[in-house]
Amino acid sequence: MKLALQYWMPRYATKRRFVARERSYHGNTLGALSVSGFMERRRPFEGSLLDVSFVSAANAYRPLGGLSASELTAALADELDARIKALGSQHVAAFMFEPVVGARAVSCLPSRIREGDPPPL
Repeated sequence: MKLALQYWMPRYATKRRFVARERSYHGNTLGALSVSGFMERRRPFEGSLLDVSFVSAANAYRPLGGLSASELTAALADELDARIKALGSQHVAAFMFEPVVGARAVSCLPSRIREGDPPPL
C-alpha cells in the first residue's frame, strides 16, 4: 500500500483510495486489515482503518449469483470496473487482491482473472 501511494504521490496526489475483494485476508496490521474483507475481523478496529471500497469475492467454488466460471469472470471484471469508475479512477491508488486465497485453505482465482489485463487505474 505504501508503494502504491509513493508511486502515485508525485504524479497524482488524489490517488489515495484502495479497492479490495470481500472475504480477502492481507494480514494483521491496521493497514493490511483495512484492505481485508472479513468484517468480523475488522469490526473491533473500525474508525482506525483506511477507507477501502470492497467488491465481490472471486470464488469459483461459491460463485457470485450461481454464475458459470466464464460468466463469473466477466461479472467480477465488470463489477471492479464499475467500482473504479464510481470512485473516480483519479482517486484509486490500487486494487488489492490475492492470486491464491486462504490463510488455512487455498482457493485460486478463476484463470481468466489471473491471466487477464488489469483494468486501467
